[in-house]
Amino acid sequence: MKILILSSLAFDTGSAVRAELMARALKEAKFKVDFVKPFPRTLPLRLDFLFSLPWYLLKVIISLPDFVLAVKSYPNVGVPLLLAKLAGEKIIIDTDDLSFAYSEGWLSRLSKLSQEIFLPLADLHTCHNPFLADYLKRRLKIPSDRVYQLRQGVNSDFFEQILPQEREKLKKALGLGREKILVFVGHFDAACDLENILEVMPIVFKEIQDVKLILIGDGPKRREFYRLAKRLGIMEKIIWTGLVSRRQVISLVSLADVCLLYYRDKKVNYFRSSMKLREYLALGKRVVCNDVGELRDFRDFTYQVSSDLADLTKMIIKVLNGFSDKREIRGRDFVRRNYSWEKIGQDLSRRLKNV
Repeated sequence: MKILILSSLAFDTGSAVRAELMARALKEAKFKVDFVKPFPRTLPLRLDFLFSLPWYLLKVIISLPDFVLAVKSYPNVGVPLLLAKLAGEKIIIDTDDLSFAYSEGWLSRLSKLSQEIFLPLADLHTCHNPFLADYLKRRLKIPSDRVYQLRQGVNSDFFEQILPQEREKLKKALGLGREKILVFVGHFDAACDLENILEVMPIVFKEIQDVKLILIGDGPKRREFYRLAKRLGIMEKIIWTGLVSRRQVISLVSLADVCLLYYRDKKVNYFRSSMKLREYLALGKRVVCNDVGELRDFRDFTYQVSSDLADLTKMIIKVLNGFSDKREIRGRDFVRRNYSWEKIGQDLSRRLKNV
C-alpha cells in the first residue's frame, strides 16, 4: 500500500519530526511511503503555510496514494486532504497537541477553525496522548473506533552509542573543557516554556560556576529567549546551537551531565507527549523536570519536582553535583523497550490495514 505523508508545520518543529519518523517506521513496515519534506524553517508570518499549499496539492494529484496522512490539520494540508477525499483516498490525521490553546491571535483561531473543518474528513484519527483521544471523542464527536492512540516514539538512532572520541571532538569544537553541561532541546515557539528554565539559571550558575547550558533548537521565540538571557546576565554561560540535524542533536545531547525539561502547569500541557523526554532517556541521561501532564508518568525515571521554580533550582544543583540513584538507566531500558518507532510503526501498519 502507498501512503503520502504531509506535515502542516516546517521541519524545525516537533510535529514535522514526528511526521518524518512515522514515514521511516511505515517504510520499515513495508509500506510504500512518500514523505513530502516540509519547509526547512518556520517563516515569518507563517508564510510556509502559503508556499507549501500548492506543492502539497500537486503531490496529492500526482502520487495517487491509497492513504494520505497529515500531521496537524492546518489549511496547507487540509485543502489537499479535501482533494484526496474527493478522489476516494483514505485520510488519516494525526493531532499531536491543541495548537490553538498555546496562544491567542490569528494563528490560534486558524488552528481551531481548521480542526472543525478538516478533522471530519479523516477515516482514522491518530494521537499520542489519552487526553487528546478523549478530546477528539468527546469535544469533536469523533467515533471511538476511528481514534487510534499512536505513541510518541524515539528514533532508533538514539539507541546508538556515541564514541568518546566523537564527544571530545565536539566539545573542542564548542570551546568546552571540563565544565559540567546542561542541555535543553526544543522548538522555540509558543509551546516552549524555556523562559522558566532560564529564570533559575542565575542561581544555578552562582552555586556551581563551571557549568555551561547548551540550548539546541530555533524558532520564532529565539530572540525573546535571547533577550531574557541577556537581561539575566547569563549569556556567557549559554551555547546557542540554532537548528541542527537529528544526528547533531544526538551528539550534543550525549555531552549532557543533566538534561532539562519543564512544562508550565496549564491545561494545554496536559495534552502533550514529550519527544525530547524520550530522547533524553533513550541516551541514558539524567533528566530534571517537573510533574505536569504526562511527565508524571515518567516519575520513576526522572529527577522530578513540583512546578515551583525553587524546587527545580535545588534539584538541578543536586543532580549536577553528582546525585544519581540510577533511575536514568531504568528509564533508558524502559524507553528502548516501549517507545521504539520500529514497534510503533508495525502496530500502526496493522491498524491501517483495517481502515
